[in-house]
Amino acid sequence: LKAAKREKVSQDVEGPYCKIGVSCMQGWRWFMEDAHAVLADLDTRGMAYVGVFDSHISPRAAQFCAQNMHARVLDRSSPDDLDLVLHKSFMDMDRDFRGTIKDPSNPDSVFRAGGCTATVLLLSDRGTKVTVAGVGDCRCVASRAGMAEELSRDHKPDLPDERERIEAAGGSVTFGRLKDLNVSRGIGDYRLKIPVDLPPERQQLSAAPEIREAKVVGDPGIEFVVVASDGVWECRSSQEVVDFVRGKLMESESQGGPLVSRICEELMDSCV
Repeated sequence: LKAAKREKVSQDVEGPYCKIGVSCMQGWRWFMEDAHAVLADLDTRGMAYVGVFDSHISPRAAQFCAQNMHARVLDRSSPDDLDLVLHKSFMDMDRDFRGTIKDPSNPDSVFRAGGCTATVLLLSDRGTKVTVAGVGDCRCVASRAGMAEELSRDHKPDLPDERERIEAAGGSVTFGRLKDLNVSRGIGDYRLKIPVDLPPERQQLSAAPEIREAKVVGDPGIEFVVVASDGVWECRSSQEVVDFVRGKLMESESQGGPLVSRICEELMDSCV
């Protein structure tokens, strides 16, 4: 591209226990790779849902997850075991997206379908608990008294535990990549979900999410959370993003409160 595509689609939603702002921008990518879904009251009990999905090769996987993941979470919703709910929902997505490929026996069809990274956040227990599930490198970062706390981990092939799984499954990591991918977990990319007789947790490319929980209340408590694709994190560290967003929130307090999506837009502009 000769210039970044700065056009944005933004929205603000408010639920019983949170305000959510979202914005998406194509930037320097050849196509719009990212998709998202935001529900401030997913289950009529005040549970908020945020999902960010980042495709490669084709936008199909991210769009499929954005359209369907929250329904899987809601179908399986059990406030007593959100870890299990999220794990099964990610497994459902990986299985169901495979079903959208017209000829799954054709390697070219499988390749063209591509895949995506995914991070999903649930705010539950009357806004007091955050549960985050992720595969790949869409990152979730919280601010506690201005200090960044990462609630997800970027799944890179050269991480010791990821490399160990890949090599045990007969794969290899070269220049930080699994074949042509720079992530070691994701939805789709079935050519790398091998050996097929292994469970997902042990395949070269795994769809099994890593799940973390955090209490919102505390000393200090969580002030806000940012979920973004790697287009942001390649340009800004977790702490830099927290500093940026926190500064904008403080500026807006004198103006009657923030339009959160506007802060998202300004953050993306700072990354182009």
